[in-house]
Formats: sequence, C-alpha cells, structure tokens
Amino acid sequence: MNSATLLLLPIMAQMLMTFLLVVWLGYAKVQSLKSGKVTLDKVSLSSDAWPDNVKKISNNFNNQFQLPVLFYILCILVLLRGQSDMTIVILAWTFVLFRLAHSFIHTGSNNVHWRFNAYLGCLVTLFIMWGYVLYNFWNSL
Repeated sequence: MNSATLLLLPIMAQMLMTFLLVVWLGYAKVQSLKSGKVTLDKVSLSSDAWPDNVKKISNNFNNQFQLPVLFYILCILVLLRGQSDMTIVILAWTFVLFRLAHSFIHTGSNNVHWRFNAYLGCLVTLFIMWGYVLYNFWNSL
C-alpha cells in the first residue's frame, strides 16, 4: 500500500470513533428515558437534565468536532497535494490513538489530569503534523 492509502486508515478510524460515539449517545439517551432517569420535558429545555453518563458521552462527541476538524483538513490537504509519506501516516495514527485514549478517559473515569494529558498529546501531535506539512510545502515552492 502506498502512503496515501495508508493515510486513509487513521482518517477512517477517527471517523468510526465519532460514529460509534453518536450511536452510543443515542442508546444512552434512550436508556435514560426508558428508565425514568429523565423525562422529555426536562431534556427538551436543557441538556443539563441528562444523567452524568449521558453528559460525558455527549461532551466527548461534541469534542470530536474540535481538534479532529483540523486533523481532517490537514489530511485532505496532504492527500490533495500528494505530500503523503510514512512520517505523516505515523503522526496521523499517533493523533488518533491519543484521541482514542482521550475518549476512553472522558467517557469513563473522566480523570481531568489524565484527560488533559491525552488532549495535550493530541494537540502536540497536531502541531507537529501541521509544522511538518508546512515545512514540506514551503520547501517545495
């Protein structure tokens, strides 16, 4: 497989995680309604009415539209410019693994210290990715 094809794998993994989170969120909301933990009247006015487990999943799902958006944009630019190589593929997988760790922590123990470290790993990896791509871009001019 060439590096462009290999770059699609972490992109798809990140997207799959987002889709699984929204399915899990829907399931958790339905279960909360069925069990009587919340009523439609309460949640129609405020998402604060959901139980904590639903809020954690919801917050994590919403978080998938923050740093990952910059990841997707970068990967699309790399693919469009034909700049994919094994360095960017490894960095992309590193980003996705940090995102996965962040999601497990966020929806599980929600330990803020651990969650921050996973988020920081995502952020640093994304900075490195952008720096690497911009450096290669300027050197190709």
